Amino acid sequence: MLEPEVPGGLGDRTEVDYLPEGMRVLKLHYEFAWRAEGDDLATSHPVFIVSERVGAVLVGERLTGFRLAEMEQTVDEQVYELDPTFTVQPFAWLQLTGAPGVDDFALDDVELVVSERALAVLREHAQLSLCDIVPWPPAG
Repeated sequence: MLEPEVPGGLGDRTEVDYLPEGMRVLKLHYEFAWRAEGDDLATSHPVFIVSERVGAVLVGERLTGFRLAEMEQTVDEQVYELDPTFTVQPFAWLQLTGAPGVDDFALDDVELVVSERALAVLREHAQLSLCDIVPWPPAG
């Protein structure tokens, strides 16, 4: 199970549908709210994003259980006030479509679950310095 950093949140141009089973994001605007460490995987409930560079690797490795979608990304002006040279790499929306224990990427409730193969690819190609990696399924 991966618990990525949360360097921002849903921007005001995000379009959401509220359903009985929870919120469904239709269009994603992710706003980076503080200087992140540059990890290639990030989140803000209920979405996950991945750097376009690593997303291309995931597609190239033919991993299952996800699709990449376009998103809008912006940076909060306060970040630039603290660091005028701040830049953030381009990200893609990591839409999870898989089943836990079956596909390489899936949601277990609200948690991002990945296969051993996906984890190996991520460890080789992605910076995950602020991402907690927790055994799945949880004990108990």
